[in-house]
Amino acid sequence: MQKRYIFTHFLPCLLWLCFIFIFSHQPKYESEKYSQLVIWFLKLMHIDLNEWTMGGGTFLVRKMAHITEYFILYLLSFRCVLLLFATQTFRWKWLACLIFCVLYAASDEFHQTFIFGRVGCVSDVGVDSIGILIAAAIRYKKK
Repeated sequence: MQKRYIFTHFLPCLLWLCFIFIFSHQPKYESEKYSQLVIWFLKLMHIDLNEWTMGGGTFLVRKMAHITEYFILYLLSFRCVLLLFATQTFRWKWLACLIFCVLYAASDEFHQTFIFGRVGCVSDVGVDSIGILIAAAIRYKKK
């Protein structure tokens, strides 16, 4: 395998996995600051999520972050799977990547049970899976 593949395929995926881990490792009060920052930024653009969602703007921002994180993870990990399993069928690669991402989402929620103020939720794995399924559907259609 050429060195350039490590930088173009594996390193971005590995960095994204670390990004998800680091954000999941933050205590709840630290994590909420980022959500409030996004809400503040949207208000500057005259988009008031709290008004639209009856005060649930933070909840919406957090769930959209979950979906986005795992959407990106699927796309990055699929590039790695394409390279690692070049001889396998497309459907097998597609499914292997889907399973990997859902398992990582589950392990991430388990990891959060050890962080002060955070809880691991099965429902968050479901929200993460929405992002994974959207990316998988796009990738499958692009086939």
